[in-house]
Amino acid sequence: QSGHYGRGIQDVLLEMVRKKVAVPLKMLLSHGLRSQRRETLALVSCATKSRQYSKGIHPWTLFLQFYTLQQGKSFTEQPQYQLSQSFGLRIQRQSINSKQSLLSCIHKVKDSHEPYKRSSDAKFKALIVHGINDGMLGQWFRVLAHSDTLNQQVYEPWSYMAKHGFSEAIKIVDRLSNIKFDLPTDTALKIFHVPEITETPIY
Repeated sequence: QSGHYGRGIQDVLLEMVRKKVAVPLKMLLSHGLRSQRRETLALVSCATKSRQYSKGIHPWTLFLQFYTLQQGKSFTEQPQYQLSQSFGLRIQRQSINSKQSLLSCIHKVKDSHEPYKRSSDAKFKALIVHGINDGMLGQWFRVLAHSDTLNQQVYEPWSYMAKHGFSEAIKIVDRLSNIKFDLPTDTALKIFHVPEITETPIY
């Protein structure tokens, strides 16, 4: 159980998860993701001119779109979820399915990271660590792979997701579900939570 290791070992495990697990998963999810069309302004000879360019979307955006399609906001506004958050309790895994568990985690990461304007990369890595801690990462990717409406919207037909349904990656990730992890999920927020320095009282 990683939570029982010393701080040094935990830091090593966290670094491995963020680099050796999150980064390859990000690369696989990014394969064949359709580009976003955005408009930018370019100044040419002192004249404002509109042009378009293509930019691949970050896999975190994929989870956000899933959250929207599955009405994640409505789920997280349910009394059961609100109570669990208010009292710092985890909803029992048996009482919610894998999809609801993923929606809950996306909401949690949004809630914790967006006020500090953390990057999509930071949010994605936080979600991966949450999934490993909960032993649900493989299940979450199954849910994502089976979301046909979403995948048809965002993936090219030749993408890894469209061709293979993420099956091989899921088999590998599933092996982590048998190991108990308790890794910190707020690495990108630590700079905002510096402990207050209090003066030692003089008697």
